Amino acid sequence: MSTSINAAWVLAITVCLFVPMTTTAVPTSSLTPFVHEIVDAAGDVGRFNSLAFDVEGNPHISYFDATNGDLRYAVKTPNGWSLETVYTGGVVGEYTSIAVDVGGNPHISFYERTGENLNYAYKFEGVWMVEPVDETGSVGWKTSLALDAQGVPHISYGDETSGDVKYAVRTGFFSWATEQVDPGGYYGTTSLALDAQGDPHIAYGTTGGVLKYAVKKSGGWTFQDVDIEPFLQVGEWCSLALDPQDKPHIGYHVELTGLRYAAKTGSNWAWEDVDGQGGIFASLALDANDNPHICYQDPNTNHLRYANKAGGTWTLETVDNSGDLHRQISLAVDRHGNPCVSYYNDTEGDLMYASSAIRLTSPIGGERWCRGGQATVTWDGARAVDIYVSADGGANYSTLLSGVGGGMAVASVPAWTTKEARVMIVRSDPYSASETPGVFEIGPKVVMPWWKMVADANGNVGSYPSLAIDGLGRAHVSYYDDTNQDLKYAVKTGQIWDAVTVDAAGNVGQYTSVALNGLDEVYISYYDITNTSLKYAVLMNGSWSIETVDPGGDVGEYTSLALDEQGAPHISYFDADNHDLKYAVNHGGGWSIETVDVASCGQYTSIAIDADGNPHISYREFG
Repeated sequence: MSTSINAAWVLAITVCLFVPMTTTAVPTSSLTPFVHEIVDAAGDVGRFNSLAFDVEGNPHISYFDATNGDLRYAVKTPNGWSLETVYTGGVVGEYTSIAVDVGGNPHISFYERTGENLNYAYKFEGVWMVEPVDETGSVGWKTSLALDAQGVPHISYGDETSGDVKYAVRTGFFSWATEQVDPGGYYGTTSLALDAQGDPHIAYGTTGGVLKYAVKKSGGWTFQDVDIEPFLQVGEWCSLALDPQDKPHIGYHVELTGLRYAAKTGSNWAWEDVDGQGGIFASLALDANDNPHICYQDPNTNHLRYANKAGGTWTLETVDNSGDLHRQISLAVDRHGNPCVSYYNDTEGDLMYASSAIRLTSPIGGERWCRGGQATVTWDGARAVDIYVSADGGANYSTLLSGVGGGMAVASVPAWTTKEARVMIVRSDPYSASETPGVFEIGPKVVMPWWKMVADANGNVGSYPSLAIDGLGRAHVSYYDDTNQDLKYAVKTGQIWDAVTVDAAGNVGQYTSVALNGLDEVYISYYDITNTSLKYAVLMNGSWSIETVDPGGDVGEYTSLALDEQGAPHISYFDADNHDLKYAVNHGGGWSIETVDVASCGQYTSIAIDADGNPHISYREFG
């Protein structure tokens, strides 16, 4: 489905002056407060991961599920990680690269090994769309994706068939323009960045021991040699970023030398050695002050390492020293300059995430705090924080608590009345802040004190109660009369309870479950002890209708009743003879009964019906 760009383009070779810079590296154990977590451990997952933040600061990760051969995606919100499969069929999802647009929609480039193609996936209105980009030869290795200001995706990638560096830009729905950037010059990784005009810049290693840099302007590509080490592999792992002045910065690996960093000033490149013990899987990002941050693997220890430069000095740290292979790394820096990294744990086969930021997890918006009362604030991240609260949507803040740690604190709520409350937490060293995404309410106490009323005092009554509330707020209760061994029902109108006997035919009424339809008609499922059967009662037009649902053996304990949108009753219950979970439904033509699960299961059931009318049942397995 790809189309070649036919416009003529010119190759221009620029001779560069290489200026090695003198650096001071300070190795440390852990200055940066990284907190580690497992994102996905369902099989062998996490290879070829790529990390990006949205405008709200939520991390998005694309990665490969090697167990199933699928492309996977994870996003973290204040409610935790959400995981999903993007694309299946064959072996798909290697060499992923992710970017997130201004609307929070993820875009992913990836290699489809089954068809040896470059593909592109994006999420639109909650649905994943996948389209081919380049199907000429074995293409799509080491992809790198970036979005321009209009949200158009651009991709750099390798052609394993020809050894070319290639570039693609989307020109329309299922329409891409692809072109050869450097014929036969590709080795290792490609890394793409777009400048302020949307022009592509690509860094890549070559088979000749040269780290190269290509830029396309006015329809033509120009090339520069960034670093040359004859007879060594240079830039097999490289990562490119542009600062706001479109100055390129590259972190990369040099064989036998380790991690290097290069930056361009004017027409010249200056590079420096950062860590002689690392550089594999190098991933670079710039903070708001244009300081470089690089994550990489130390091949000697297999530790995940982190380097950052500030004030002319490099600081080196170990992020994860568990001894496992921490491979295929992707680094991103949040708006406060805190580094965060996704990576693959080779030993465990897990997708990992380490963040040095703090992150508010409660409140997140929509809550109600009682003024003058107490409320709980929770967050992720290390070290002590200060907690602030705002009554005007975040325009002004007042101190709530200072110097608290542990990820949770109970605070005294100000005596305010506002629907525009927000909470912000701040850590001073290293600086990080996180604010409630939405507003919440602070107001008077609205929950009335608990009160109690006797609904029925006629004998020993009230076992197996079940409660439902109708549209007028009236309480309806079904329950068992132990004295008379009957099914009873009570409804509260005003301050008066009206209790009646529903079924008195033998010993009936245990394990009740009550439900109401939109007309406030009453439905009850329950167990007939005398006949060891499941029964069902309906109050309609002032009259009770009773029937046996399942008379087959000792069935009907642990009932749970729910109605779908059409008013059809669904009942889950226990088969005591066979120790099975059973289910019954009546759509108007009689009861349909089936066994859901067998062998020592089915007690303590609870049923719910989704919007499509599908039943969902929880229950106990006791075998």
